[in-house]
Amino acid sequence: MVIGFQQGPCKSLEELYDRKEEVGQAIRLIRQNTWVALMGLRMAGKTSVAQVVQSELQREFSSAYVDLRGARGVRTAAERIINALPKDVLHRIGKFIADNVEQIQAEPFGIRLRKGEDATNLLESLFGLLSKKKKLLLVLDEVQDVGGGTNHFLNMLSRIRNTSKRVNFIFTGSEINLMKVILNPEKTALAGRTPVKIDIVHWEKKVANSFLREGLNHCSIRFNEKEIDEVVDTLGTLPGWLNFYGLRRCSGKSHDKSLAEARIESVAVASTEFQHLLAGRGAWAPQVIRTIASYSARWKDLGADAPPKGLNDFLKRLKDSFMMTEENGRYSITDPVYNEAAKRLK
Repeated sequence: MVIGFQQGPCKSLEELYDRKEEVGQAIRLIRQNTWVALMGLRMAGKTSVAQVVQSELQREFSSAYVDLRGARGVRTAAERIINALPKDVLHRIGKFIADNVEQIQAEPFGIRLRKGEDATNLLESLFGLLSKKKKLLLVLDEVQDVGGGTNHFLNMLSRIRNTSKRVNFIFTGSEINLMKVILNPEKTALAGRTPVKIDIVHWEKKVANSFLREGLNHCSIRFNEKEIDEVVDTLGTLPGWLNFYGLRRCSGKSHDKSLAEARIESVAVASTEFQHLLAGRGAWAPQVIRTIASYSARWKDLGADAPPKGLNDFLKRLKDSFMMTEENGRYSITDPVYNEAAKRLK
């Protein structure tokens, strides 16, 4: 088994640490023609789990991984899906592309849809074509980022779900925006056939400690238990944050320097996630996050400058994004990296 720190997501089961149960559950569901939604914070390991599942099923499915972070809308998502298809698959559907030149044009940076064409109808036809020879599995990573035109996208998914058992999806992300609608049986066109959620949660501390020990041993780095404890106390137990430290330590940097740099990088990533949620909100919103990060706040501690409905919606969004937890009416940000990023918001 390869147990080392990874530059990027894991691609094989041998590279993946601990998440075997989640991988096994996802594989069973996909084989049963049940779509899957991997849910969790960024850096929890959702992409690694998804890509390992994709790898494990490669003999049974044609597949593609599609990164949808920052996708402006369904058209952008459609372009990324088409461009993510393996070269041998694109070669196999060359006639389809040629027959649809009114809708697709080749550019130096890949295939682009012409303006005004129906992206979802094209995708639906494409998925049907690809799944004739072999079942198709698409991993749509961070699907909640997809913006405008989502109703057409949802209707396309519904038609596929109702008519084909040869096209399967793994969605990853947090339960906001498009993902929230996909998972809501009352609002989505997928009613009765919504994906099964698998939560990719924080590791327990003992698992995080073992990950660090085995990773450092793998690259022959000397360490002590005090250092291991300091890393977990500072960065928490999300695999991504720990990986930032491990990669630096295995490159030959000292414990102190590796931890300091990993902390800076991790907080920067977490800050970006908060900024996405704050976009378009008033000055009260970052203050709410800072207050929650400072102590376990109650609703009454947060609403001085916030509109009640806006505050309720914002708190629900924070919970659905896995950034905040609520227990007995108190809100808190328990991950130390996200907590530090929250305190620094302006």
